[in-house]
Amino acid sequence: MNRLITISEIIVNERFRKKVDDIKSLKNDIIEKGLLQHIVIDTNNVLVAGFRRLKACKELGWKKIPCIIIDPTKVDTKLCEISENTERENFAISDIVDIAKYVEKTRIGHRPKKGANLAPFSTGKTRDIVAQLTGISTGQAGKIIDISKTVKKAPKKYKQLLEDLDSKKKSVNTVHQKLQIQSRKPTIVKIPKGQWNVLEFDFPWGYENQSIGITGTAGAKNQYPTLAPKLILEQEVPKFKKIIAKNSVAFMWVPVPLLYEIVQLQILERLGFTYKTMISWHKLIPKNIFGGRGLGY
Repeated sequence: MNRLITISEIIVNERFRKKVDDIKSLKNDIIEKGLLQHIVIDTNNVLVAGFRRLKACKELGWKKIPCIIIDPTKVDTKLCEISENTERENFAISDIVDIAKYVEKTRIGHRPKKGANLAPFSTGKTRDIVAQLTGISTGQAGKIIDISKTVKKAPKKYKQLLEDLDSKKKSVNTVHQKLQIQSRKPTIVKIPKGQWNVLEFDFPWGYENQSIGITGTAGAKNQYPTLAPKLILEQEVPKFKKIIAKNSVAFMWVPVPLLYEIVQLQILERLGFTYKTMISWHKLIPKNIFGGRGLGY
């Protein structure tokens, strides 16, 4: 049963949720769109659900408010209060993408055609408006918008991506970081001219058991293109042989998991050097950071 009830006649007893955050945005929303969801009271005019809406309407000077009335003898009103605050679903990532498209299309300064009606949004960045509308952080909104732009460029390639985000198989942060890595252009190292007596080699070593870290984005192969030792021998070593002077010394950075293979392939010798000694880097991360994991090689 729905009725208009005088606000001063509604009784607010002790409630589970004591703290009420700033309701300025709620009041502005009610001014702009009206009260979209009625409050709930019982047949004794005791408030069941909608305290923030009631408070906002009262502060706006409303004398009466539309109410849904339930019978407290047929339903547990306390459970109704709990359900009203818990039985709700946040926007899925694909929903937020659609909201961002709508905002981008209709906000002031981005009208679909000349002479169109003023957009309902003020000027400002789309991510800020989306964050305000959906209740997520500005940073998260920006990442979701970035992901949607990537998906739009290659829908077939990333067809499953939004579904995985909606089902929470993948997180926004992880997907955003991976897409950023994939979009990076590899750094082209220019080999210096002339010949050198002291050289340090740090080849883009690649191997299958590289650590991917907690987020799945750590490890060299997720930061730049890597090559297996055999390919480094075939493709990279010949480039550097011409800059090595006679009687020179070289330092070569080597990951421990590949040490045996590198020795077997004689990569150092193919560069023209004779192995003398090895220096180990004892790299430690405190246990309170990632549980002491991610130590590298």
